[in-house]
Amino acid sequence: MTDWHHQFCNDLAGIPDKRTIELSTEETVEDVLMAYDEALAAGHRERAIALCRAAITQQIGEQSTWQFKLCLLYLDSQQPELAVIEFRALFQLDTLVFSDEYFALLERLGYEKEREAAFNQLSKSYWVQQANELFANNQKWHHLSINISRDLTEITTYAEVLLAHDPEAVYRLYTAYLMHAAKECENRRQYRRLCQQLRHLASLDCDGKQTAAVVVANLRETYPKKRALLEELDDVWE
Repeated sequence: MTDWHHQFCNDLAGIPDKRTIELSTEETVEDVLMAYDEALAAGHRERAIALCRAAITQQIGEQSTWQFKLCLLYLDSQQPELAVIEFRALFQLDTLVFSDEYFALLERLGYEKEREAAFNQLSKSYWVQQANELFANNQKWHHLSINISRDLTEITTYAEVLLAHDPEAVYRLYTAYLMHAAKECENRRQYRRLCQQLRHLASLDCDGKQTAAVVVANLRETYPKKRALLEELDDVWE
C-alpha cells in the first residue's frame, strides 16, 4: 500500500465528504480501488465519486470501469438523472457491453426518444462489428459490409452475391442477424416475416438449408414459451 493510500485512510474521518481528489502519478489501479472501497465502507459516497472522476481524468485503469462505478453510485444515491449522463458516456465508450443497463434506466425514467436513439445506435454498432469481423480480410466486399451494417436486412439482399466468395461469413452473419431479429419480434406478423427470411436462408446453396435448420433449433430452444413463434416455425419447411 502506498504512502498516499495510508494518508487517505488516516484522513478519511476528518475531511469533508465533498472534495476534489488529486491522485499521485504513482498510484496503481489497485490503490485507487482500495481507497474507493474504503470510502464506500465509511459512508463517504461523494468521496468515492471524486475518486472515480480523478481516476478517469488521470487515466488510471480502464475508463469504462470507473464510469460504470459512477453510474451505480448515482443510482444508489437516488440520482438517476446523473446516472443517465454517466451511462450515456459509457454507452459511447462500449455500446455493446453496457446496453442492457442503459436501456433499463431509460425505460425506468420514461426517456423514450433517447431509448429509441440508443437502440438505433446499438443496432448499427452490432452490425458494424459483425460485418467488420466477417469481411475484414476481403477488401473487395468491404463496401457491401458497410451497406449491411447500415440496414439490418441487407444481408438478405447481398447473400447470393457474397456466397460465392465467403459462404462461411455469409452464413455466420445471416445467423447472427436472424437471432438478433427474433429478439425484437413482438407479434405474429413479425414472426412470419422472420420465417420468410428463414426460408430464404434455406434456399441458398452451400449449406443454406442446414444453417436454417440450426437457426430454427436455436430459436426453439431460446424461446420455448413464445407459442406464436413456435407455430410459425412449424411452417418454415412447408
